[in-house]
Amino acid sequence: MKILNMVPRIVVGLLLMYASTEKLMNPDAFAVSVANYDLLPTALVGPVALWLPWLEMLTGILLVAGRFTMGAATTAATLMMVFSAAVGISYLRGLDINCGCFSLNPESVADMRLVLLRDLGLLALCVIALTRAVSEQKKAASA
Repeated sequence: MKILNMVPRIVVGLLLMYASTEKLMNPDAFAVSVANYDLLPTALVGPVALWLPWLEMLTGILLVAGRFTMGAATTAATLMMVFSAAVGISYLRGLDINCGCFSLNPESVADMRLVLLRDLGLLALCVIALTRAVSEQKKAASA
């Protein structure tokens, strides 16, 4: 049963680590993806493109390692809410862009409805991981 409790945390962690890798290696291309959403002022695109992949990587590492799980799961859930909102807004605005999630190839345009469904599914996994982290913390506090 303990292994089943770890699965959502590890899956989200590995996905965040995977998603951050190309962004870390190519921040300029990721900045273009961030700018394509047309949600941030131009002055914030560069800083967000620089720190967001590091936040994804650190959060993923902490989730996989099982360290600071409540904070990491909270951060992951918050990221997924922000990503879902950005994708949802872009879909409603009719933007035909690369989401910048797992590939920075500008020709790789994804169906934003499917991206939104994927992000909401990942958000559900984050909530499960967070719920389990809270439960584990309560057990540890009562012991």
